Amino acid sequence: MTGKRVLVVDDDAGIRTLLGRGLGADYRVETVSNGSQAIGAFLREPADAIVLDIRLPGMDGNDLLPALRALSATVPIVVITGTVSREVRDAARAHGVEHLLEKPFDMQDLATRLAAVLGG
Repeated sequence: MTGKRVLVVDDDAGIRTLLGRGLGADYRVETVSNGSQAIGAFLREPADAIVLDIRLPGMDGNDLLPALRALSATVPIVVITGTVSREVRDAARAHGVEHLLEKPFDMQDLATRLAAVLGG
């Protein structure tokens, strides 16, 4: 396991569990279920990368992206979403999202993309 920290933001408990287990062998993983928890977690300990769902209760991913960028202009963000629309793609691009994956996603593909953005 590297010392790299990955923050997973998804309102689906099953996805959080899957990503926590799947990425936990390689990274220190923290999972949260909404935007305000994500900001709090990032302020407590900045992440080396963020895996972010767009559809979240309250502050959705499109609102959370600029808030995260205000905290760190350089943290790699990988978006996972059930709907890859033009709006989602444009918002992700505007906020420097490194990768955009559609659910259901391949865990190995996500792990490969994370390793690429984290230099490992």
